[in-house]
Amino acid sequence: MFRRKHHRYLTLQDYVYVPPNERRAIEQAVAAAVHPVEPPPAFVAQLEQDLLEEATRMVEKRNRAPQRVLWILGIMTGGLLPLIGGLLVWVFTNREGRHPPARAVASSA
Repeated sequence: MFRRKHHRYLTLQDYVYVPPNERRAIEQAVAAAVHPVEPPPAFVAQLEQDLLEEATRMVEKRNRAPQRVLWILGIMTGGLLPLIGGLLVWVFTNREGRHPPARAVASSA
């Protein structure tokens, strides 16, 4: 009845400064116009579950971000370091004058 899997809870604004005298006037006006109503227990239970799921999802998302960055860096360095190392080995072993070219030795038979 109160299932809302497709909705997400958003914080629209954390804090707005209202001077104390205006805040009291707003509180009194709202209290005079709105009468308290007890929400149905099913709604309260569903709201609690939805809020806990959203909090869990946000924590998991925050914990996954550093892992994703490390994973990408690992893939990049794991792929680049062998290439750079192979290139350096090739450059140092094939420099001119470092190793004289191999000459064929004539066999005297």
